[in-house]
Order: sequence, then structure tokens, then C-alpha cells
Amino acid sequence: MGGGNVERAVFNEAFYEARERVRRAEGADVAAEQVALRALVPEDASEHDRGWTGQLIASLADPPAPPRQWSEYYHQAGAAHAAAYGVDADGQREDRRAGRTPAKDLGVLRAGSS
Repeated sequence: MGGGNVERAVFNEAFYEARERVRRAEGADVAAEQVALRALVPEDASEHDRGWTGQLIASLADPPAPPRQWSEYYHQAGAAHAAAYGVDADGQREDRRAGRTPAKDLGVLRAGSS
């Protein structure tokens, strides 16, 4: 069992920065990013530390997940919700836009007002 410790904060920050560079840049050098991250893992690191860092380093080569595709049912559910609760496209309730509140509609007064 190894005695070298991975500096988690340093490794995590370097990993997130490398991942952003790989995701943003077309043709980014994934292999170079992986080599740089491996250099942050001491040779005598524990098996546990080698495991989780190795998984993260290897994941840099994975293609990003495609953007989520919402089904037509999802959009229909959103429209039904908006119609049922009086929500407009900006997420504002119709009664709030009009300056009304349920308390005002019911004639309920706030404490201290007459």
C-alpha cells in the first residue's frame, strides 16, 4: 500500500480545468492533458487514490453526452402546467403580474393595516 497522498484540491481543480479545455477546444490534446494529470498522482499513492484519479483521467477521452432531447410529451406537460396555474412563458403567474395576490382577492388584510 502506498504512502503518497494525492492533493485532492489541486488534482480536482486541474481535472476540471483540463475537462473544460477538452470540451471547449476542437481537437484538444487529450493525451497531453492526461499526462499532466497523471503527474499529479504520486507513484506511491494508495490503490484507492490511483483508482479514482485513474477513472477521472481516463474519462477525459470519453465524448461528452449529447444534449438532452425532450419528448413532445414533456412540452405538452409544460403547456398543461402553464394553463392550469396561469403561468406565462416567462414563468410569471398572471395574478402576480396584475398586482393581485390571493390574500387581496379574498379581502385579507396584513397585520397592522386597516
